[in-house]
Amino acid sequence: MASSTHLQSTPTTITSTNPKPMHLEAHAPPQHAISASPTQLPSVNSQFTQTPTADAMFSLFMGFYRYLFQKHQFQVLIVGLDYAGKTSVLEQIKTIFCGMEPLPPGKITPTIGLNIGKVSIDGANLVFWDVGGARSLRSLWERYYGEAHGLLFVIDAADTARLEEAREVLRQLLNNAELAGIPLLVFANKQDAAGALTPHEVQARFGLHHAEGSSQPQHVLGTTAIRGEGIDEGVRWLAETLRTSPRALALQTG
Repeated sequence: MASSTHLQSTPTTITSTNPKPMHLEAHAPPQHAISASPTQLPSVNSQFTQTPTADAMFSLFMGFYRYLFQKHQFQVLIVGLDYAGKTSVLEQIKTIFCGMEPLPPGKITPTIGLNIGKVSIDGANLVFWDVGGARSLRSLWERYYGEAHGLLFVIDAADTARLEEAREVLRQLLNNAELAGIPLLVFANKQDAAGALTPHEVQARFGLHHAEGSSQPQHVLGTTAIRGEGIDEGVRWLAETLRTSPRALALQTG
């Protein structure tokens, strides 16, 4: 019995006569801080989320993230007279840059409302708005002026009877204050047709000229939309020009 009593009292003697471990546990800051902090952390987080500037800070962070990692996006308005080949141009753009099958020429009809195509070119997204070119639909164009970064004007270079009409329509566009400084790409389309004006002839006939450093860059190219000829070069010029366009930059940061 004595032996049994002695065995039970021994651990009591060890724990009660060794204050040093108890001292370390009571005064060691890391252990004490960790055990106490869980009850305090929720209140700290709660205070942060309720701070009035939290939403503003989040918006700033997301804006900075988009600036660093997301692609620039530019809107390009495709206009011109009806039957100039605007929809054919858009179909070829989607084919060249997205690998999509274009509509057969026989199934392409004049645009009544709006056709939209989006492509990615060298780190930039270009959204093309193909708007109907019939006289009765041209009043709708102005709805897109304020948000357009670039302008693609398509001319039927073989339709000599309507060249003056096309010239006047383009003149009105360039004189519109809402399109001030907009980069202009002109496609002298249907170069495969007999009697089609060359890009140089269109440039002279329409009074177009491009001066280096101009606030409104202009570029005229010959195209045959149904075969995709000239489309790639023109769209790449437009994408590169939009990157440094004061108008495009102002619209993106405004």
